[in-house]
Amino acid sequence: MVIVCLSSCISGKIANENEVINPAGWSIADSIAFTVMVEDTVQAVDFYVNIRNKTSYRYSNLILFLDTRFPDGRTSRDTLECFLARPDGEWTGSGIGNRKQNTLLLKRNVIFPASGSYTFVFRQAMRDNPLMGISDLGITIQNTEAPE
Repeated sequence: MVIVCLSSCISGKIANENEVINPAGWSIADSIAFTVMVEDTVQAVDFYVNIRNKTSYRYSNLILFLDTRFPDGRTSRDTLECFLARPDGEWTGSGIGNRKQNTLLLKRNVIFPASGSYTFVFRQAMRDNPLMGISDLGITIQNTEAPE
C-alpha cells in the first residue's frame, strides 16, 4: 500500500504514485491501493489514472474497478473503461519501443468532502486471469487549473 500526503506544492501536483504490476500477470485477486491523507477540502483537484502497457497487450481498452474508502468508513465503487488504443489499433499515450504510458482523466473538479484518509483500490476487471501486458498502474491528483 502506498501512502501519499496531500499538501500544497508549487507545481500543483499533489499525488503522483505508480505501482509495478507482477510481470507474471495481473490476477483478478490482486489489488493496487493508494492511501491519500487529505487536509484541503476547499481546493478542487483533478484525478487521473496512470497506465503503462506493453504493445503486446491484447486489447485496446482496460476495464478497472475502483473502490474508494472515505475517512468516515463509507465506500463507493466505480467501473472505469480506459482506452489505450484508437479504433484503427494505433496505441495512444507516449513512449518508445514496446511500452506506452497513458495519463487518463477520471474526474475533474473534485472537492474532497472531508479531511482524512482516502484509499483508492484498483482491480482489473478484464476476462483474462492473469491479465498480461499491463506493467504499471498509478494515480495523479493535482490542483484543477483555472480556465484560461
